[in-house]
This record gives sequence, C-alpha cells and structure tokens, in this order.
Amino acid sequence: MTRSVSAIVAAVIVALAAEALMAENYEATPATLAEIVGKLKAGDTVILADGEYQGGIQLKTPGTKEAPIRIRAAGDKAVFRGGRDCFNIEADYVELEGIKAFGAERAGVRVHAKYDTVRKCVCGDNGTWGIFSGFADYITVEDNECYGSKKEHGIYLSNSADYATVKRNHCHHNKVCGIQFNGDPNIPGGDGIMSYNLVEGNILHHNGNSLNLTCVSDSVVRSNLFYGQNTKAIALWDTMAGYQYSSKRNILINNTVIMDLCTRECIQMRNGATHNVVRNNILVAPFQAIVADPSSVEGTVIDHNLYFGSREPERFLWAGEYRTVKDMQAKGFCQGDASGDPKFVNQAEADFRPAADSPAIGAGVMDDKAGDVDLAGKPRSADGKIDIGAYQHQGK
Repeated sequence: MTRSVSAIVAAVIVALAAEALMAENYEATPATLAEIVGKLKAGDTVILADGEYQGGIQLKTPGTKEAPIRIRAAGDKAVFRGGRDCFNIEADYVELEGIKAFGAERAGVRVHAKYDTVRKCVCGDNGTWGIFSGFADYITVEDNECYGSKKEHGIYLSNSADYATVKRNHCHHNKVCGIQFNGDPNIPGGDGIMSYNLVEGNILHHNGNSLNLTCVSDSVVRSNLFYGQNTKAIALWDTMAGYQYSSKRNILINNTVIMDLCTRECIQMRNGATHNVVRNNILVAPFQAIVADPSSVEGTVIDHNLYFGSREPERFLWAGEYRTVKDMQAKGFCQGDASGDPKFVNQAEADFRPAADSPAIGAGVMDDKAGDVDLAGKPRSADGKIDIGAYQHQGK
C-alpha cells in the first residue's frame, strides 16, 4: 500500500530530529583540529580556539540543508598558515566563519562543492587567491576581507557555477582583480556561463582591476564602491571563447566608481556583451566612463547615471566612436543621465556618501533590482525617491 503524504512528512521530521540529536559540538585547538575534521558528520559544529593552525586542512564530509556542518572561530585569532590551501572544502552544506588564512601556496580558502558559505574570514598574502571556488553553485561569500593575493584575485569564483551571493566583502591590494567571476567555457563539466549571481555591497580598492565578469549572465551588481583604481573598474566580456559565452543581461545598478589613479574606463563591455543595463551609477573618470565595442551595444540600456570628470567628447567610446551624453541621448540612450560634481562628504578620506547638496540625491530611477539597502545597510529609497550611487542620503 502506498504511504500517505502525511506519513512521509512525519517520517522525514523524525529523521531530521534524530539527525539533530546526534549532532556533536566540538571545541578544537591547533593540536586537535585535524582529528576532529576527520570524524565530522552532518549537523556538527566546531568552535576554533585562538591559536596558530597548520594550513592544509581538508574537509570532505558533507552536511545537509537541514543540518550543515559549521566551523567558526571563537575569537579573532584563529590563524591558519601555509599549505596548498589553508582551508579546502570539498563538501556540500558547510559554513566556515571567522578564520584568518595567510600564506597559502594557492588560496586562503578553497571551495569545490555546493551550498557552502564563507563568512567573516580574513585571507591575506596568499600565493594566488584569497577565496577561490570552482563548480560551487549557491555559494555565499560575505563579510570577508581579502588582500595581498600575489598572483591573481582577492575573490575568484569559477567553473560554470550559478547562484553565487557575494556581499559586503572588502577586497584590496590584490595583484589582479578584487573580485573575478569566470565561467571557464573551456573546462568540461558545465555550460561555461555563470548565471543568476548577486554582487552587492562590496568595497574594492587598489587592486589591479576591480570586478571582472567573464562569461556571466543574468546577474545583478549593486551598491558596490570602487576607488583607488589601477585600471578599469567593471569589465564584461567572454574570455575570447566566443560571443555565445559573453556576459549578457546583467544589471549594474547604484554603484559608485572613482577612477582616481588611472585613465581607464569605469565600465567596459566587449566581445558580445549585449542587453546589459547600466543604471543609477556615479561614474567619475578622467576620460571614458563607458566603453562598448560594436558587438556589445545591442539591447544595452544606459539610464540615470551621473558623470563627472570625463573630458568631452570622450565620455563614451560607443561602437568605436567618441560620444557625449547629448550624442547618446540623440541616439536614444542616456535619457535620464546627467553630468556634474557628485559632491561626496569627504573624497580625500574615502567617504563617498553624498553631501547634502549632491545632485545624486533623489535623481535615480526606481527599480526593484536596486535592492532594499544601500552600501551602509540603510534603506535604499526615501519618500519614494532613490539616489544615484552606492549610498542613499539619509538626511539630517
């Protein structure tokens, strides 16, 4: 006889309750962690005491959606050093929180699994990356600091993975990118495109590049701050694998970009990066604010941005031609865009909130893709109005 739905639900609840009762809580030290990791099971929690841990930890036992494995630092001095990767996660449903990871040959933290979270970690001075993931669908990377990567990026997500959430990270002084996504079309095992990602509330400065979206589609980049630029801030392209892999249908909304150390563009779209939306951004650049090659203009929307510092007629390099805001408006683009000093509270001290007389205040266009909060975690809109840029002016 077929079991009733209620009986099946009851059996699942009993099984989950039993799993929760069997969960263990461990207190780990540098001397005991390796042994503890070897016997973890779904639902277990590990609390790391302060101390110097040997890098090279590998976790291969998965948690479950209802009973993830949690590893978190008790204080702020659980420091991992060395190893190929300081901490390598090859198991689904794992949460790693609060560690410091320094001096790995490759990555401070590596994730090669799904539904994992890396939170409140500091990854510095590692050989190639701070945080690195491959084929890691539904990964969450939030509230981390990644700096000093010697060969490449602060945060590097790769290998066709979808549904990443990258929020409130601070990436600085990395050799190449602060944050890089790469769909890796040439690597078997996926479709070569990273889709449905959210990049929100990150601060990136003094990296080689800031945000590189390579083979990324249908994603949202919002309320991020880019300054101390050594080269372009945001790039959308296809890693030369073919236009079918290019970065399409992305929304870049309510970001603040300051090109203060170089003459490169704020936003670059090339190699078939079509149907992207650039809306409500502050773009400060000495030359081009936006560059789109001839293959990337189809379906692209440029709307309600605020430009400052760029020399006319070089504000845009659009399909191979220099164009002003008025030129673009005549072509049907930039209908709500404007030029003018955004008037930050204190740019010299990297305080890029809008001053009380900023033209960015209330000048944006309402869009649900802008999210509920600004870069400071404050409400994104006020009295039915939205500002341009990463910060929403909060009044007196």
